[in-house]
Amino acid sequence: MKELQTPNGECAIVQNKDGVYQKVYLDNDNFLADRFHRKIKSEMEWFEKIIRHSPTVGSFYENLLRTTLKEFAPVNNCIGTGFVFDSTRKKHGKQIDVLVYDDSDRSVIYRCDEFVVIHPSSVISTIEVKKTLNSTILKEVVKNSFYNNLGQEPLNFNKVQSLKIFSYKLQCQKQTICKALVSALEDCIESLRVSCDGVNGLLPITYCSLPSLYFLDEPFYITTNLVKNEDGSFSIAINIHDTEGSGSIGALLESAIQENKQKVLEHEKSFLQNVLRRAPETIKIKGNICLVDNVSYRDFINAFPEHKKALSILEFNGFKPISLMLPKGTDLSMYANPNSFFASVKATYEMYKYDANSPETIFVAAATFNQAFKTGSIVAPI
Repeated sequence: MKELQTPNGECAIVQNKDGVYQKVYLDNDNFLADRFHRKIKSEMEWFEKIIRHSPTVGSFYENLLRTTLKEFAPVNNCIGTGFVFDSTRKKHGKQIDVLVYDDSDRSVIYRCDEFVVIHPSSVISTIEVKKTLNSTILKEVVKNSFYNNLGQEPLNFNKVQSLKIFSYKLQCQKQTICKALVSALEDCIESLRVSCDGVNGLLPITYCSLPSLYFLDEPFYITTNLVKNEDGSFSIAINIHDTEGSGSIGALLESAIQENKQKVLEHEKSFLQNVLRRAPETIKIKGNICLVDNVSYRDFINAFPEHKKALSILEFNGFKPISLMLPKGTDLSMYANPNSFFASVKATYEMYKYDANSPETIFVAAATFNQAFKTGSIVAPI
Protein backbone atom coordinates (compact mmCIF):
# COMPACT_ATOMS: atom_id res chain seq x y z
CA MET A 1 0.00 0.00 0.00
CA LYS A 2 1.02 3.62 -0.55
CA GLU A 3 1.43 5.86 2.47
CA LEU A 4 2.39 9.52 2.13
CA GLN A 5 3.79 9.78 5.68
CA THR A 6 6.82 7.60 4.90
CA PRO A 7 9.80 8.58 2.72
CA ASN A 8 9.35 5.70 0.31
CA GLY A 9 5.57 5.88 0.47
CA GLU A 10 5.12 2.21 1.34
CA CYS A 11 3.43 0.40 4.20
CA ALA A 12 1.89 -2.98 4.88
CA ILE A 13 -1.17 -4.14 6.82
CA VAL A 14 -0.42 -7.21 8.94
CA GLN A 15 -2.75 -9.35 11.03
CA ASN A 16 -1.54 -10.42 14.47
CA LYS A 17 -2.27 -13.78 16.09
CA ASP A 18 -5.27 -12.27 17.87
CA GLY A 19 -6.78 -11.20 14.53
CA VAL A 20 -6.11 -7.47 14.98
CA TYR A 21 -4.82 -5.51 11.95
CA GLN A 22 -1.83 -3.20 12.28
CA LYS A 23 -0.11 -0.81 9.91
CA VAL A 24 3.63 -1.41 9.49
CA TYR A 25 5.90 1.07 7.68
CA LEU A 26 8.39 -0.53 5.34
CA ASP A 27 12.01 0.58 5.39
CA ASN A 28 15.01 -1.57 4.46
CA ASP A 29 17.54 0.84 5.96
CA ASN A 30 19.20 -1.19 8.74
CA PHE A 31 22.22 1.08 9.08
CA LEU A 32 22.89 0.35 12.79
CA ALA A 33 23.29 -3.38 12.15
CA ASP A 34 25.21 -2.65 8.92
CA ARG A 35 27.59 -0.30 10.75
CA PHE A 36 28.15 -2.84 13.55
CA HIS A 37 28.83 -5.55 10.95
CA ARG A 38 31.29 -3.45 8.93
CA LYS A 39 33.20 -2.28 11.99
CA ILE A 40 33.61 -5.67 13.62
CA LYS A 41 34.57 -7.31 10.32
CA SER A 42 37.18 -4.69 9.40
CA GLU A 43 38.79 -4.92 12.87
CA MET A 44 38.86 -8.72 12.61
CA GLU A 45 40.44 -8.69 9.14
CA TRP A 46 43.10 -6.16 10.23
CA PHE A 47 43.98 -8.22 13.32
CA GLU A 48 44.27 -11.50 11.44
CA LYS A 49 46.78 -10.02 9.01
CA ILE A 50 49.37 -9.33 11.70
CA ILE A 51 48.72 -11.53 14.79
CA ARG A 52 49.07 -15.32 14.93
CA HIS A 53 49.59 -15.83 18.70
CA SER A 54 46.87 -18.29 19.79
CA PRO A 55 46.32 -17.15 23.42
CA THR A 56 45.95 -13.55 22.22
CA VAL A 57 43.55 -14.47 19.43
CA GLY A 58 40.79 -15.76 21.71
CA SER A 59 40.76 -12.70 23.98
CA PHE A 60 40.84 -10.35 20.99
CA TYR A 61 37.57 -11.65 19.57
CA GLU A 62 35.85 -11.40 22.94
CA ASN A 63 37.17 -7.86 23.53
CA LEU A 64 36.15 -6.80 20.03
CA LEU A 65 32.53 -7.79 20.58
CA ARG A 66 32.39 -6.22 24.05
CA THR A 67 33.95 -2.95 22.89
CA THR A 68 31.69 -2.66 19.87
CA LEU A 69 28.58 -3.45 21.89
CA LYS A 70 29.37 -0.56 24.24
CA GLU A 71 28.93 1.89 21.36
CA PHE A 72 25.40 0.67 20.64
CA ALA A 73 23.96 -0.17 24.07
CA PRO A 74 21.97 2.26 26.26
CA VAL A 75 23.93 3.57 29.26
CA ASN A 76 22.10 1.31 31.73
CA ASN A 77 23.40 -1.71 29.78
CA CYS A 78 26.81 -2.36 31.33
CA ILE A 79 29.14 -4.58 29.27
CA GLY A 80 31.71 -6.84 30.90
CA THR A 81 32.89 -10.40 31.40
CA GLY A 82 32.78 -12.66 34.43
CA PHE A 83 30.49 -14.94 36.38
CA VAL A 84 26.80 -15.12 37.28
CA PHE A 85 26.63 -16.23 40.91
CA ASP A 86 23.51 -17.97 42.22
CA SER A 87 23.56 -16.93 45.89
CA THR A 88 20.69 -19.30 46.78
CA ARG A 89 22.74 -22.36 45.90
CA LYS A 90 26.16 -20.68 46.14
CA LYS A 91 26.99 -21.87 42.63
CA HIS A 92 28.23 -20.41 39.38
CA GLY A 93 28.87 -21.75 35.92
CA LYS A 94 31.83 -21.08 33.61
CA GLN A 95 33.02 -17.57 32.88
CA ILE A 96 30.77 -15.72 30.44
CA ASP A 97 32.65 -14.00 27.59
CA VAL A 98 30.20 -11.08 27.31
CA LEU A 99 27.88 -10.12 30.16
CA VAL A 100 25.29 -7.42 29.54
CA TYR A 101 23.85 -6.36 32.89
CA ASP A 102 22.04 -3.56 34.71
CA ASP A 103 23.57 -2.45 38.02
CA SER A 104 21.31 0.59 38.50
CA ASP A 105 19.10 -1.19 41.07
CA ARG A 106 21.47 -3.70 42.64
CA SER A 107 25.17 -3.75 43.49
CA VAL A 108 27.48 -6.20 41.79
CA ILE A 109 29.07 -8.86 43.99
CA TYR A 110 32.55 -8.02 42.66
CA ARG A 111 33.96 -5.68 40.02
CA CYS A 112 37.47 -5.01 38.72
CA ASP A 113 37.43 -3.00 35.48
CA GLU A 114 35.41 -5.14 33.01
CA PHE A 115 35.50 -8.27 35.16
CA VAL A 116 32.39 -8.70 37.34
CA VAL A 117 30.55 -11.23 39.46
CA ILE A 118 26.83 -10.45 39.40
CA HIS A 119 23.48 -11.76 40.62
CA PRO A 120 21.20 -13.55 38.10
CA SER A 121 18.62 -10.79 38.59
CA SER A 122 21.09 -8.23 37.16
CA VAL A 123 21.59 -10.08 33.87
CA ILE A 124 20.21 -8.61 30.65
CA SER A 125 21.91 -11.06 28.31
CA THR A 126 24.87 -13.45 28.07
CA ILE A 127 27.03 -14.12 25.02
CA GLU A 128 29.55 -16.87 24.36
CA VAL A 129 32.07 -15.81 21.68
CA LYS A 130 33.78 -18.23 19.29
CA LYS A 131 36.25 -17.34 16.56
CA THR A 132 35.11 -20.47 14.75
CA LEU A 133 32.13 -22.72 15.43
CA ASN A 134 31.53 -26.34 14.48
CA SER A 135 29.27 -29.12 15.74
CA THR A 136 31.74 -30.38 18.37
CA ILE A 137 32.27 -26.94 19.92
CA LEU A 138 28.54 -26.21 19.87
CA LYS A 139 27.62 -29.42 21.70
CA GLU A 140 30.20 -28.67 24.39
CA VAL A 141 28.89 -25.13 24.93
CA VAL A 142 25.25 -26.23 25.12
CA LYS A 143 25.89 -29.07 27.58
CA ASN A 144 28.06 -26.87 29.81
CA SER A 145 25.49 -24.07 30.03
CA PHE A 146 22.02 -25.64 29.80
CA TYR A 147 21.63 -26.16 33.57
CA ASN A 148 23.10 -22.80 34.63
CA ASN A 149 21.13 -20.04 36.31
CA LEU A 150 21.98 -17.06 34.10
CA GLY A 151 19.03 -14.93 35.09
CA GLN A 152 15.94 -14.22 33.06
CA GLU A 153 15.52 -12.89 29.55
CA PRO A 154 12.86 -10.10 29.59
CA LEU A 155 10.49 -11.93 27.23
CA ASN A 156 10.97 -15.40 28.70
CA PHE A 157 9.78 -17.36 31.71
CA ASN A 158 11.23 -16.65 35.14
CA LYS A 159 14.80 -17.98 35.43
CA VAL A 160 15.00 -18.92 31.75
CA GLN A 161 17.76 -17.09 29.90
CA SER A 162 18.89 -17.25 26.27
CA LEU A 163 22.62 -17.90 25.98
CA LYS A 164 23.68 -16.26 22.74
CA ILE A 165 26.51 -18.01 20.91
CA PHE A 166 28.21 -15.65 18.45
CA SER A 167 30.78 -16.95 15.97
CA TYR A 168 32.92 -15.04 13.51
CA LYS A 169 33.27 -18.06 11.23
CA LEU A 170 31.08 -21.14 10.80
CA GLN A 171 33.17 -24.22 9.95
CA CYS A 172 30.33 -26.43 8.75
CA GLN A 173 27.14 -26.35 6.73
CA LYS A 174 23.85 -24.93 8.00
CA GLN A 175 22.26 -28.39 8.11
CA THR A 176 25.18 -29.77 10.14
CA ILE A 177 25.08 -27.09 12.82
CA CYS A 178 21.29 -27.46 13.12
CA LYS A 179 21.60 -31.22 13.61
CA ALA A 180 24.30 -30.65 16.23
CA LEU A 181 22.03 -28.27 18.15
CA VAL A 182 19.14 -30.74 18.05
CA SER A 183 21.42 -33.54 19.26
CA ALA A 184 22.86 -31.46 22.13
CA LEU A 185 19.42 -30.39 23.38
CA GLU A 186 18.03 -33.93 23.14
CA ASP A 187 20.98 -35.16 25.23
CA CYS A 188 20.24 -32.50 27.87
CA ILE A 189 16.58 -33.53 28.01
CA GLU A 190 17.46 -37.23 28.18
CA SER A 191 19.76 -36.59 31.17
CA LEU A 192 16.73 -35.37 33.14
CA ARG A 193 14.90 -38.70 32.86
CA VAL A 194 14.90 -40.68 36.11
CA SER A 195 13.60 -44.08 37.19
CA CYS A 196 12.78 -45.24 40.72
CA ASP A 197 11.17 -48.57 41.68
CA GLY A 198 10.20 -49.15 38.06
CA VAL A 199 8.49 -45.77 37.72
CA ASN A 200 9.85 -43.36 35.11
CA GLY A 201 9.71 -39.62 35.52
CA LEU A 202 11.35 -36.28 34.82
CA LEU A 203 13.74 -34.61 37.21
CA PRO A 204 12.29 -31.13 37.89
CA ILE A 205 14.56 -28.13 37.33
CA THR A 206 13.96 -24.52 38.32
CA TYR A 207 16.07 -22.84 35.65
CA CYS A 208 17.79 -23.43 32.33
CA SER A 209 19.64 -21.53 29.63
CA LEU A 210 18.53 -21.98 26.02
CA PRO A 211 21.11 -21.53 23.23
CA SER A 212 20.67 -19.14 20.29
CA LEU A 213 23.20 -18.91 17.45
CA TYR A 214 24.31 -15.79 15.57
CA PHE A 215 26.98 -15.45 12.88
CA LEU A 216 29.04 -12.66 11.37
CA ASP A 217 28.64 -13.64 7.72
CA GLU A 218 25.96 -16.31 7.46
CA PRO A 219 22.50 -15.67 5.91
CA PHE A 220 20.64 -17.19 8.87
CA TYR A 221 20.49 -17.32 12.66
CA ILE A 222 18.93 -19.80 15.09
CA THR A 223 16.85 -19.21 18.21
CA THR A 224 15.28 -21.59 20.72
CA ASN A 225 12.20 -21.16 22.86
CA LEU A 226 10.01 -23.04 25.33
CA VAL A 227 6.58 -24.39 24.42
CA LYS A 228 4.23 -25.09 27.33
CA ASN A 229 2.29 -28.34 26.97
CA GLU A 230 -1.20 -29.09 28.26
CA ASP A 231 0.15 -31.36 31.02
CA GLY A 232 2.29 -28.55 32.45
CA SER A 233 5.58 -29.85 31.03
CA PHE A 234 7.63 -27.95 28.46
CA SER A 235 9.13 -28.83 25.11
CA ILE A 236 11.84 -26.94 23.25
CA ALA A 237 11.48 -25.60 19.70
CA ILE A 238 14.32 -24.51 17.43
CA ASN A 239 13.57 -21.69 14.99
CA ILE A 240 15.82 -21.24 11.95
CA HIS A 241 15.54 -17.71 10.55
CA ASP A 242 16.74 -17.01 7.01
CA THR A 243 18.00 -13.47 6.63
CA GLU A 244 19.98 -11.18 4.33
CA GLY A 245 22.95 -8.87 4.72
CA SER A 246 23.59 -8.06 8.37
CA GLY A 247 20.33 -9.66 9.52
CA SER A 248 22.03 -12.04 11.95
CA ILE A 249 23.91 -9.12 13.53
CA GLY A 250 20.69 -7.10 13.80
CA ALA A 251 18.98 -10.03 15.54
CA LEU A 252 21.92 -10.38 17.94
CA LEU A 253 21.78 -6.70 18.87
CA GLU A 254 18.01 -6.73 19.33
CA SER A 255 18.24 -9.64 21.77
CA ALA A 256 21.50 -8.69 23.53
CA ILE A 257 20.78 -5.11 24.58
CA GLN A 258 17.73 -3.79 26.35
CA GLU A 259 15.97 -0.53 25.54
CA ASN A 260 13.21 1.16 27.51
CA LYS A 261 10.23 0.26 25.32
CA GLN A 262 8.12 2.98 26.94
CA LYS A 263 10.35 5.61 25.37
CA VAL A 264 10.12 4.21 21.85
CA LEU A 265 7.39 5.91 19.83
CA GLU A 266 4.86 3.75 18.01
CA HIS A 267 6.28 4.05 14.49
CA GLU A 268 9.97 4.56 15.30
CA LYS A 269 12.33 2.15 13.55
CA SER A 270 15.22 0.45 15.35
CA PHE A 271 17.45 0.29 12.21
CA LEU A 272 18.53 -3.21 13.24
CA GLN A 273 16.17 -5.49 11.32
CA ASN A 274 13.27 -5.25 8.92
CA VAL A 275 9.89 -5.33 10.62
CA LEU A 276 8.50 -7.91 8.20
CA ARG A 277 10.48 -11.15 8.10
CA ARG A 278 9.83 -14.64 6.78
CA ALA A 279 8.36 -17.17 9.15
CA PRO A 280 11.17 -19.35 10.51
CA GLU A 281 11.55 -23.07 9.95
CA THR A 282 10.70 -24.81 13.23
CA ILE A 283 12.11 -28.04 14.63
CA LYS A 284 10.58 -29.49 17.79
CA ILE A 285 13.05 -31.25 20.05
CA LYS A 286 12.07 -34.76 21.17
CA GLY A 287 11.10 -35.17 24.80
CA ASN A 288 9.85 -32.80 27.49
CA ILE A 289 11.36 -31.08 30.50
CA CYS A 290 9.76 -30.44 33.88
CA LEU A 291 10.39 -26.76 34.61
CA VAL A 292 9.09 -25.54 37.94
CA ASP A 293 9.02 -22.49 40.18
CA ASN A 294 9.92 -23.23 43.78
CA VAL A 295 7.52 -21.18 45.93
CA SER A 296 7.70 -21.04 49.71
CA TYR A 297 4.51 -21.95 51.53
CA ARG A 298 4.63 -18.52 53.17
CA ASP A 299 4.40 -16.85 49.73
CA PHE A 300 1.58 -19.24 48.82
CA ILE A 301 -0.40 -18.23 51.91
CA ASN A 302 0.14 -14.54 51.12
CA ALA A 303 -1.47 -15.09 47.72
CA PHE A 304 -4.75 -15.96 49.48
CA PRO A 305 -4.94 -13.52 52.41
CA GLU A 306 -8.62 -14.24 53.10
CA HIS A 307 -7.76 -17.90 53.81
CA LYS A 308 -4.56 -17.28 55.76
CA LYS A 309 -5.77 -18.83 59.04
CA ALA A 310 -7.00 -22.07 57.48
CA LEU A 311 -3.93 -22.46 55.28
CA SER A 312 -1.62 -21.89 58.25
CA ILE A 313 -2.90 -25.00 60.06
CA LEU A 314 -3.28 -27.20 56.97
CA GLU A 315 -1.55 -30.58 57.31
CA PHE A 316 -1.48 -34.04 55.73
CA ASN A 317 -0.91 -37.16 57.87
CA GLY A 318 0.86 -35.03 60.45
CA PHE A 319 3.05 -33.30 57.84
CA LYS A 320 2.82 -29.56 57.23
CA PRO A 321 3.78 -27.96 53.87
CA ILE A 322 6.92 -25.82 53.64
CA SER A 323 7.15 -25.21 49.88
CA LEU A 324 5.53 -25.97 46.53
CA MET A 325 6.99 -26.79 43.14
CA LEU A 326 4.64 -25.21 40.60
CA PRO A 327 4.77 -25.60 36.81
CA LYS A 328 6.90 -22.73 35.50
CA GLY A 329 4.82 -19.61 34.85
CA THR A 330 1.95 -20.50 37.21
CA ASP A 331 0.20 -17.28 38.26
CA LEU A 332 -1.39 -17.66 41.70
CA SER A 333 -3.46 -14.51 41.20
CA MET A 334 -5.48 -16.37 38.56
CA TYR A 335 -7.13 -18.55 41.22
CA ALA A 336 -10.08 -17.20 43.21
CA ASN A 337 -9.34 -19.36 46.25
CA PRO A 338 -7.14 -22.28 47.41
CA ASN A 339 -9.88 -24.77 46.51
CA SER A 340 -9.65 -23.96 42.80
CA PHE A 341 -5.85 -24.08 42.99
CA PHE A 342 -5.70 -27.49 44.72
CA ALA A 343 -8.19 -28.92 42.23
CA SER A 344 -6.40 -27.86 39.05
CA VAL A 345 -2.66 -27.21 39.49
CA LYS A 346 -0.24 -30.13 39.23
CA ALA A 347 2.07 -29.03 42.01
CA THR A 348 4.44 -31.04 44.17
CA TYR A 349 4.28 -30.30 47.89
CA GLU A 350 7.29 -30.45 50.18
CA MET A 351 6.01 -31.50 53.63
CA TYR A 352 7.73 -31.55 57.02
CA LYS A 353 6.90 -33.34 60.29
CA TYR A 354 8.65 -32.25 63.45
CA ASP A 355 9.85 -35.02 65.70
CA ALA A 356 12.61 -34.38 68.24
CA ASN A 357 14.01 -37.85 67.66
CA SER A 358 13.60 -38.12 63.88
CA PRO A 359 12.35 -35.04 61.94
CA GLU A 360 11.17 -36.04 58.49
CA THR A 361 10.60 -34.37 55.13
CA ILE A 362 8.54 -35.88 52.30
CA PHE A 363 7.35 -34.83 48.85
CA VAL A 364 3.69 -35.31 47.99
CA ALA A 365 2.55 -35.36 44.35
CA ALA A 366 -0.41 -33.29 43.26
CA ALA A 367 -2.63 -36.33 42.61
CA THR A 368 -2.13 -37.68 46.15
CA PHE A 369 -2.55 -34.28 47.76
CA ASN A 370 -5.65 -33.37 45.76
CA GLN A 371 -7.28 -36.74 46.45
CA ALA A 372 -6.61 -36.36 50.17
CA PHE A 373 -8.08 -32.89 50.01
CA LYS A 374 -11.26 -34.15 48.32
CA THR A 375 -11.75 -37.00 50.82
CA GLY A 376 -11.16 -34.80 53.84
CA SER A 377 -7.91 -36.48 54.88
CA ILE A 378 -6.32 -33.04 55.00
CA VAL A 379 -6.93 -31.10 58.17
CA ALA A 380 -8.70 -27.74 57.80
CA PRO A 381 -10.18 -27.89 54.29
CA ILE A 382 -10.67 -24.41 52.90
